[in-house]
Amino acid sequence: MTEDGAEQELWLVPWGHGVFGLRSHGGQRLVHWAADGARAYLGLDGETYVFELVDPRLRRRSQAAAQEHNLGAPMPGVLSRLFVEVGQAVEPGQPLFGVEAMKMETIVRTARAGRVKALHAALGTQLEGGAVVVELDELGELAGSAGDEAQE
Repeated sequence: MTEDGAEQELWLVPWGHGVFGLRSHGGQRLVHWAADGARAYLGLDGETYVFELVDPRLRRRSQAAAQEHNLGAPMPGVLSRLFVEVGQAVEPGQPLFGVEAMKMETIVRTARAGRVKALHAALGTQLEGGAVVVELDELGELAGSAGDEAQE
């Protein structure tokens, strides 16, 4: 790894299921990792990074579409915060929820714009890694139905 122009040697040390220590000459940091279908989640320094795992030989389009709309817990833990509610529009990078594990909170952010279609867990719920917490729709999918309900 290169940091500030200088090469750093890193070691990833397993501590338990989905939990690693990231060691360098500068110290050690806690890393959480989980995979959920076509996504991998990396929790580091209170932030969650989402990586899409792409293998076009194995991936079906229906699974990809479902994964894009569902955001899950990056690791086992307690749902500590909800930043959104059903019907709310969200923008890329906006925080959706927080998961607390081992006295550290990881904030999960959306990578795309959309509207919250459903919340699948309540505050204080014990979550398994990958458990879906927030389901998103495209902004246009709910916009039409909201206008229809207002006219009735």
